[in-house]
Amino acid sequence: MRHGSNGLHHRPEILGTVPATCQRRDSYVMEEMSDDLRVKIKGYRRAAHAAANSGDRDRARALYVAMASEDADNKLVVDESAGALATMGYVDDAVGILEDALKRFGERPGFLSRLAQILTGAQRWADANGVLRRLLARVWDMDAAVMLGQSLTMSGALDEAEIILRKAIAADPAVVAPYAHLATVLIKRGKAMDALTAADTALACGAKPSTHCLRGDILLAMGQPILAAMAFQRALDMAPDYPPALAGLAEVKARQPLRPRVMAYGQRVLVQNAAHGGAQYLAASWTAKTEFRK
Repeated sequence: MRHGSNGLHHRPEILGTVPATCQRRDSYVMEEMSDDLRVKIKGYRRAAHAAANSGDRDRARALYVAMASEDADNKLVVDESAGALATMGYVDDAVGILEDALKRFGERPGFLSRLAQILTGAQRWADANGVLRRLLARVWDMDAAVMLGQSLTMSGALDEAEIILRKAIAADPAVVAPYAHLATVLIKRGKAMDALTAADTALACGAKPSTHCLRGDILLAMGQPILAAMAFQRALDMAPDYPPALAGLAEVKARQPLRPRVMAYGQRVLVQNAAHGGAQYLAASWTAKTEFRK
């Protein structure tokens, strides 16, 4: 199964890559530069790297802006300059460079994707939503759709987020990320059982620590701290000392007045229903042996 983008849960990594359909002959642009211009760009690049490495951020910023301005028609130079500026935290400069490029070259999906990544990384959700809608209006891309679902969720547009994520799932049911993001949307909308179904489907497509933690959070919201602890522990089994899982276990303990250490035996109350592609919540009996500690 393909994993697609990283999950939204617990401050995800920023999503999105340049769509495959956006790749052009840009890799040859540098070869087509004049010798003088090539030397200039290399000089800007070396000086900017040196300034950044020495901590002179203002000089590095000025050099990257100048590099983009020096060869504004070179798509690779523009993209490199914008990416470097965004990494240093100069988001407005990066956005300005890319928006200028979009005016010159048209709504190129590659530039739109880079711009969306930068805006999402800066948590400028409303701006990111607009750019991602522009991108998807030109070409369908799974990463862009999932990124839009994430950005819409963070900006509170849950109805639209659910629509785009379900569209992504319909486009390719084997990709993990849309299910995990959809689970986040559904739990925010108070649809705990539907959220659990989405989380379990994501796990069935490909288990990840973040998805186990998402499942744990859903179970906590459903008032099932013991089952939530099991989910967080599964995340730790995959990634020891995984911070979200440790935080989840701490939350479980905080909800247990006597801080119990539970060893549970018996039937699992959550089982995969292959016929319906989701999880059913069963009224199963549990036998639990609990050791309490102060």
